[in-house]
Amino acid sequence: MNGTVLESDVMAIKNATADATAAPRTAMSLAADPAYVIHSRWNDNLAKPTVIRKGTAAFGWAHVQKHSVTLNMIKKTTMFPKTRSIQGGNTIVYQTPANEYDCWLGICRIKRTMDVRAVVNNTRMGDGLQKGVITTYCVGPMTCPAWVAATAG
Repeated sequence: MNGTVLESDVMAIKNATADATAAPRTAMSLAADPAYVIHSRWNDNLAKPTVIRKGTAAFGWAHVQKHSVTLNMIKKTTMFPKTRSIQGGNTIVYQTPANEYDCWLGICRIKRTMDVRAVVNNTRMGDGLQKGVITTYCVGPMTCPAWVAATAG
């Protein structure tokens, strides 16, 4: 996996891996922390339940906003990945291309493409669900171009 990765994403991925060895948060502490409220849930390409929590600057929905990522982009990357790999034993990294097409008379050609990467931490929390999406970003630019979000719908 090559491309530009922000330092904050490197830290988020390292923290996701470190979280795998930390004691899980209790249901009581999760209820008291709005960052751990579930923003959305779905199943990935292997029918594994996946969540994104409201999060903070370090993970979840609040974190991915700085990359101009939409919920549809995250879901499509985890549901239809080109690659899916395990890192650190408890973190799944999904990657898939976002393609923009030019079509004319029923013939379509790829106009441009950009890979989207999603990092999901599977450490179980006190609510019985995984910590979830740590980060999602376009490989290369600091923020995803508008056309990438448009291809995700």
